[in-house]
Amino acid sequence: YTMEEAIKRITSMFSKLKDWIDISELIHQSFKIKKKLRKSGYAGSFVAGLELVREGKVLIKQAKLFDKIFLKAKNEQK
Repeated sequence: YTMEEAIKRITSMFSKLKDWIDISELIHQSFKIKKKLRKSGYAGSFVAGLELVREGKVLIKQAKLFDKIFLKAKNEQK
């Protein structure tokens, strides 16, 4: 699961990202079948999330170390 694939998936779901959403909910179903695939899906989604934060498109938060990671589309207020 590449970062590019994950970016496409996340950006296509921006309408659902108005509120904080667990990053695991953004992983494609086909990557939730096996543990190895799940890890790949999670890693790809996480890296994609970081790239989208760098681009200023999403916000990311985590309450504490090893806790769930959440994403939210950044409000474009001008």
